[in-house]
Amino acid sequence: MSETQKFKQLYVSTNNACLKLNGQITEKSVDITMVEQIIQNIEVLIILLPSLSYVKIDDRNMGLPINLDDADNIPKSPYPEGTNIIYPYSAQLVLEDWKLRVWNAILDKEPGIVEDEQRYLEPALAQAEKCINMLLSLESHIWAEWQKNMLSQQANTIGWLSYLYIKDQNRLEHALTVLDKGYVFAGFHHLDWDNRKYIHDTKVRLLLKLNREDEAYAIVYQMLTAHPEHTDFDDLKDTEPYLQWIKKKKQQEKAAIKKAKEDKKAFEKLVKDEQTKVVNQFLNPAHPLVVQHADVLNLIKQRMVAVRLRKQYYESGWEKMRNQVDSAPETDYMLKPWSEKQITTYQTKHEIQLPDELKVYLMEIGEGGGSYFCWRNPIVMEKKKNAIQILKTPFPITADKIHDINHYWKIKAWVMLDSYFAGEEEEEEGVKELIKYLKRKKILHKGNTLQELFAIDGSHELGCLFLGYSDSQDGLYLVMNGVFEGEVWVDTLQYSIEEGGCFGAATPERRKFLSFMAGSLLANAEGYADASEEGAWL
Repeated sequence: MSETQKFKQLYVSTNNACLKLNGQITEKSVDITMVEQIIQNIEVLIILLPSLSYVKIDDRNMGLPINLDDADNIPKSPYPEGTNIIYPYSAQLVLEDWKLRVWNAILDKEPGIVEDEQRYLEPALAQAEKCINMLLSLESHIWAEWQKNMLSQQANTIGWLSYLYIKDQNRLEHALTVLDKGYVFAGFHHLDWDNRKYIHDTKVRLLLKLNREDEAYAIVYQMLTAHPEHTDFDDLKDTEPYLQWIKKKKQQEKAAIKKAKEDKKAFEKLVKDEQTKVVNQFLNPAHPLVVQHADVLNLIKQRMVAVRLRKQYYESGWEKMRNQVDSAPETDYMLKPWSEKQITTYQTKHEIQLPDELKVYLMEIGEGGGSYFCWRNPIVMEKKKNAIQILKTPFPITADKIHDINHYWKIKAWVMLDSYFAGEEEEEEGVKELIKYLKRKKILHKGNTLQELFAIDGSHELGCLFLGYSDSQDGLYLVMNGVFEGEVWVDTLQYSIEEGGCFGAATPERRKFLSFMAGSLLANAEGYADASEEGAWL
């Protein structure tokens, strides 16, 4: 008989013995001799592992399928019910876990099922620690559900047996620490709840044994709030200590709500006070562009204050913030204004004329400041020759190349037709759909052609300064010249035309640069989700 066949026969006989043991546990009449024989069998199975012959289970795995009803039967795929598959990468762990479950089965119900429980308690606790260490040593970037379940069960064994049998405080604290390794996978919803709800009860009992009532009752409260039908805590939910804890909790919650309102009111006052400090604090107050755009520049500076302080408020809380407003923000908030001379030098050196609103932004706000915007994109002026050439190139989209494409912002926009003009319209399904759409919307008709509507000379990004990405990760561009100079456009060409795929203004009002930057800061401060209907913001 081969070693593999010996393994299968011993595996099946051991499984049958475990089924018999479960019946004995139910009857509270355990045959200790059989328990010890099961443990010995599992140890022999572990010894036999290196000599097993595996078969191909699927495209990625080798394994050993075992028919639990007949060890001599060789199951075939698709494997019928009653088939266990031993995988080489987890075989020893599974068998060690089996040994643990045998010990746990005779200990975890209630003391008194077997005599001399201490004889089995220490081996069971040591085996659980061994299994946990083996499981944690597996190379796994993403935990599979079976791994989460196994770790939770093993950690729960240590927690529950310690609750039942251990009195030493240090050992109980250690058990709680180990239990938490499995508790991280416990939750109150979906699979986390369905597969691991037992571990909540264990943690509560262990905490109560350690006289940590507040922590224990917090779990009970959360558990019963999410699942009022759950019965594990029926013995606790109507007790006076728990009811008093709930009363205290509600008082604390009420006080916390009141304090949060007071803190927010105080914070909003702080924001207004700090915003007042930046009003009309210009570096170039007499410059004509600063005078012309003073209102929106003030708005930008005030909203920058709000964005920075709100982040500090949410991260640090009012108690810390009230004593020290962060006047030296992290590097990503830093701004580097340009002097008028720097702007003149840049334009002369590169033979380019910057839009007025970009110039005054650089003079009064500056480059940088990534943390003020959604994806931490700082405003950076191009320095390399090739990039400068793109900025200088005339913007290829003119007024006659944007059309009402039924965009949800009701703007006129441009649509890319590269594949159509490559002569591939019969092969490109997307272009076919585009043509159908344009005809259906009466944009394309007998009086015009696609080329007349949308053909341009060169890339649509020519003559644009890339600003960064919107909250939806669409590219945002400042048009540097032409009839749309100063407007901010958004590139959504990766979407279909029905989904709004186009290149056009980033806002329904076709905002220019300064107004757009002010709007982006407001979106950051108040939430991009609420602002998304009003534009694609930086």
